[in-house]
Amino acid sequence: MNVERESFDQLVARLEQLAGRSPLTYKTRVGLLALLGYGYIFTVLAALAAILALLGLAASSGKHLHVIGKLAFPLLLLAGVILRSLWVRLAEPEGRVLAPQEVPELFAAIADLRRRLRGPRIHRVLLTDEYNASVTQTPRLGLFGWQKNHLILGLPLMHALSPEQFRAVLAHEYGHLAGAHSRFSGWIYRIRKSWHQLMEALDQQGRATFLFKKFFDWYSPFFAAYSFVLARANEYQADRAAKDLVGAHHAADALINFSIKSTLLHERFWPRVHERADREAAPAFGPYSQMAGTLNQLLATEQADQWLGAELARKTGSDDTHPCLTDRLRALGQAPRVPEPITESAAGRYLGKSLERLTDELDHDWRERAGTSWRERYEHVQKGKAELARLTEKSAQGELELQEAWDLAYWTEEIEGGAAALPRYQAVLARAAEEAAPHFAVGRLLLAQGDEAGIAHMEKALALDSARTRAASEWIGDFLYRRGREQEARRHFERAAEARQAAAEAEQERSALTTADKFAPHGLDDETLAALRERLAQQPRIAKAWLARKMLKHRPDDDPVFGLAVQTVFWYPAGKKYVSKLCEELVGVGHMYIVTVNAFDDDTHRKIGKAVKKIAGTLIYRR
Repeated sequence: MNVERESFDQLVARLEQLAGRSPLTYKTRVGLLALLGYGYIFTVLAALAAILALLGLAASSGKHLHVIGKLAFPLLLLAGVILRSLWVRLAEPEGRVLAPQEVPELFAAIADLRRRLRGPRIHRVLLTDEYNASVTQTPRLGLFGWQKNHLILGLPLMHALSPEQFRAVLAHEYGHLAGAHSRFSGWIYRIRKSWHQLMEALDQQGRATFLFKKFFDWYSPFFAAYSFVLARANEYQADRAAKDLVGAHHAADALINFSIKSTLLHERFWPRVHERADREAAPAFGPYSQMAGTLNQLLATEQADQWLGAELARKTGSDDTHPCLTDRLRALGQAPRVPEPITESAAGRYLGKSLERLTDELDHDWRERAGTSWRERYEHVQKGKAELARLTEKSAQGELELQEAWDLAYWTEEIEGGAAALPRYQAVLARAAEEAAPHFAVGRLLLAQGDEAGIAHMEKALALDSARTRAASEWIGDFLYRRGREQEARRHFERAAEARQAAAEAEQERSALTTADKFAPHGLDDETLAALRERLAQQPRIAKAWLARKMLKHRPDDDPVFGLAVQTVFWYPAGKKYVSKLCEELVGVGHMYIVTVNAFDDDTHRKIGKAVKKIAGTLIYRR
């Protein structure tokens, strides 16, 4: 098990015991920890202000002004950087802004919700194409707050739920904002989200990280873990807000329908939409216009029971603050069941006469986004049909070469589906049992069909090719998770996360050269070196060039990185532009990064160049 995850689980377990044994003590600790984040920020600002005040006081004497100015100037610059860092502007959520005059029923329901829950104002109501509903806050003053509240409503969700069920969802989401039955819980909930959002923004801006990054790298995950128990309790409180507003029965039906119809969209509706790209050159229809019929159709009892059973099999864990469906229904005092079909959708009730126009807008936006990928898929399938026909005819005349047999299996899956392709992938596997690709393909299709035998093939694939660790682990984890085997799934998800982290680190260390890098002999053969020297000779400015291979920690034998240090005939003020031009022209040998090492060049470049030149045998070109 991942050490960080294990530590997190242990901390959450201890805090759950503390919260149950002494709720006041737990809440006091969480509150003090919440204040610590603000305390650190204000301490940094106060210390800086105090230093500047002392310098100002010293300057008032009229002595040593030159020295004081030298000290004050960088401190003023630092203060500016800090204030700019804290004045983080978070992007507001995107969506179609709704106005009260076009959907009066919806705004009346929101006003009633606000009055009954005694919560803050909703500043913007947005309609999106997502199967979800949420309340998001964006602070106008960065870390100092003054929140702007956005209610985000997904049209698919509004089609899936009755008006009462939809009001239950609204009450749950708005309950977080209002604090439901606990103002303290609501405050912690907002801070928990704010720290996460703001630290992401600070990371992207990259300002004042030496003062804030180390502290918040420790503080933010620790606060998230410490407040986890309260955040979980906040979910139950928000469910109680929904129960108080519309009753336990409708609140429970909302949770159940949300799950069942999410699966319906994921497993039936969207796959059928995407299949049309195989037959139609352009999407001349609108999926959101058709979605209402799918979401309100009468599902076969057996299918609905199966989807609900899979959701009920999941257990509450520390991966998510949301409790599992079983626990949420138990807290509401409701038994699991498949709800009765809805006779009126929330979309019809609350969007009223504007529903058709808003749906057309979403359909138009979807066609704009999907157009290019749709056309590429159509062209891909037409090519595949021709290739499938050719390979099928050739296979009837005798055994195909291994690559052709693989191509036949691939195009069969693309054109006819996984069930038709599986025997052909299995035939390839019989001929190449020690190759990762056929094991992965067979495992993927078996798991997609619900056959656990696919796990063994996935394990074999990642054993043969470590590059498949992430994908294979995610497939296994998803298969187990959908069947309620969450403890087993977690191990595979953690392995996938580790592989994802390793891949990110491998990409990062290949993204640039730094002064901390170590180098080794380039190891290129004579033919490759001759081609590189020929390209260097075509650059009249280059006098000498040294080449070395960067020593890598992650996958050192794959995708090499080279440092090429060049000395030009003369020093050029526009040296960086020249290096950029060289990087475009000298391609074909791994990742090639070029630095210039003239006397007046960038100090970082000269340090890297010095490290390259220290390696024996790196001088590969002299004019």
